[in-house]
Amino acid sequence: MRNATEQLAPATKAAPSRTPARRRRGAVAALLATALAGGLMAFSPVASAAPAAGDAVTSSSRPGDRLSDREADRILDRAGVRRVSPGDCRNPNRSRCTSYDGIQEDTVRGLVRLKRDSRCQVVVVNGTEVGNDRFGRGRYTHANGHKVDLRENRCLIRHIRDTAERVRGARGEVVYRDSFRGRPYVQYDLERGVLDVTYF
Repeated sequence: MRNATEQLAPATKAAPSRTPARRRRGAVAALLATALAGGLMAFSPVASAAPAAGDAVTSSSRPGDRLSDREADRILDRAGVRRVSPGDCRNPNRSRCTSYDGIQEDTVRGLVRLKRDSRCQVVVVNGTEVGNDRFGRGRYTHANGHKVDLRENRCLIRHIRDTAERVRGARGEVVYRDSFRGRPYVQYDLERGVLDVTYF
């Protein structure tokens, strides 16, 4: 999908997460518990002026922490977020299988929040698997776990239009963005049939 967000931040390559296993397990458990509880008190609404303090995944998580396909799938499935998948998608080198392998914890958090706040069907059609970053490189890409493509539906479009600010996108795309102190933390690029979503 088009990477309209590269104009928003320098194209720096994200360093791989070196999260200790014990801290990772704690962060994943906290995310899963949040999904099971419906996201109450752990996520701020998308329409709010700024993310709440509870938007940190856990007190032990750090920006750039990434999840395995299995970890992310457990959390998102419990929250009601589905994905297009012909089977085992743990290998991101399978371009026809929607993978979550290496997805950012912030992206998982954002998807859970979107599902909870919109009460819409949320289906991921492209994740971290190869072949999704044809139009751009840099930090905020599918491969680095910051971007996902969602199946478009009227409910999601209505929610985005009601809660996010419309801004000018590159190459004429329709772009909506939520910001915190002038810095975007989620952007929706409306394309035909697909929502290109970036979490910063």
